[in-house]
Amino acid sequence: MQMKTNFKIALVGFGIRGKQWLKTIRKVKELQFIGIVENDINKIDDCKKNLKNGEKIFSSLENLLKYQCDCIILATPPKIHFNHIKFLKDFAIDIICEKPLTESFQSSLELKEIIKGANAELIVGMNFRYLNTSNKYKSLIESKSLGNVGYGTFKYLRNRNPHRIDLNKYPIDMIQPMLLEQTIHHIDLMRYCYQSEVKDVTAQTWRVPWSLYTNDCSVSILINFDNFHVNYIGTWTSGWNKLSFEWRTDFQKGIIIQKDQFANLNYVEFDSKISMTGKNFKTAKDAEVLKKIKMTQDKGLLSDTHKYLQDYINYKLTGDRMQISLDDYLKSCAVIEACIESKNKRKTIDLTDYFKLIK
Repeated sequence: MQMKTNFKIALVGFGIRGKQWLKTIRKVKELQFIGIVENDINKIDDCKKNLKNGEKIFSSLENLLKYQCDCIILATPPKIHFNHIKFLKDFAIDIICEKPLTESFQSSLELKEIIKGANAELIVGMNFRYLNTSNKYKSLIESKSLGNVGYGTFKYLRNRNPHRIDLNKYPIDMIQPMLLEQTIHHIDLMRYCYQSEVKDVTAQTWRVPWSLYTNDCSVSILINFDNFHVNYIGTWTSGWNKLSFEWRTDFQKGIIIQKDQFANLNYVEFDSKISMTGKNFKTAKDAEVLKKIKMTQDKGLLSDTHKYLQDYINYKLTGDRMQISLDDYLKSCAVIEACIESKNKRKTIDLTDYFKLIK
């Protein structure tokens, strides 16, 4: 596979995420940015301030397609992804789409069928796979230095105020915004780092009375992987403005624990002798030493997006498989859909039939 020089790329949508994408595009030398598709008159001046000579503002996809374009980044709300992708399928233009692809598993499967046979790629960005913490977490598990995974806990407690100027507003009225917009990242990270598929889920979601979201934005899931479980809790409505993030995995010979969303990865080597001495209920100073893993600090949502785009460029140049694929995204999407079904039916949902639909 050979990518042409000055690969032409355009951005659709210039909201919060669109601006992050433009910063990333500017750093990739193989790309020639041709412009932004934006029809919100309130954003036009902002678009103009961020464009260079020769770059254009397009009022529609139809106007963009009057020019040569090799790849489009869809940084628009998920409600309009389906129609955009359906329109673009016959133009041999690669599409990099922000997650969620759509707001349901079924409509995402429909898009897979619609683009089948098209001379273009549809890629859905699970960009957290490209974080240094994620890849180090994965390599530690693969090394088996601490043994096999015993169980995990994943906690994400955040007070996300959607009325901030630096946050998207469309999740306010979404059905299951936490699951569709945030938890799907966490599910995908677990699938990626554990290199294991989800067998079944038991989930509950709810909305606290003071939430700024119309629908459920708190989630609890018992996730059954092959031979181990993970207990997950996540929310966008909290009684504290501090983000509480912790992803811990226990092994026979120790633990891996990540304490910040984009950093602070640590491990412990278990010492059975310590359990027989000293205090019964040990504090950190009485237990094994928590060892911090040194790595380059990522700038969340920018460093990972840059590596994601570079991975795409490498794929176009060499044909080497990307870290992400449409089917891989659909598997994470299927887990989210199973969580919604579990909540609605108040029962454990097996993923087997969901995964069969992807093949």
